[in-house]
Amino acid sequence: MLPDVQTRLGDPEVAAALGVSPAQGADLRDGELDMGVSNCKDPHDSPHSVPGKLCHVAPTMCMACGNVITPRALAELSQMNISENDAA
Repeated sequence: MLPDVQTRLGDPEVAAALGVSPAQGADLRDGELDMGVSNCKDPHDSPHSVPGKLCHVAPTMCMACGNVITPRALAELSQMNISENDAA
């Protein structure tokens, strides 16, 4: 990921592009949502675990979970940033 995008993950427009809140974007930036294979929107709100408890199936089920933030989504966001910078 481009350093500029990495530092801006908590910005509302960047977070919205990933489908997360600005607070989740900041947590993503700070590594708080890193589950090893991918990043998670909320590892304490997994469809595979009791609400409020840390997901117990990570990282084996991450890529099949609706909470996943895939490396591809982050790469697309980085590409979007490149396009915006080129247009300026």
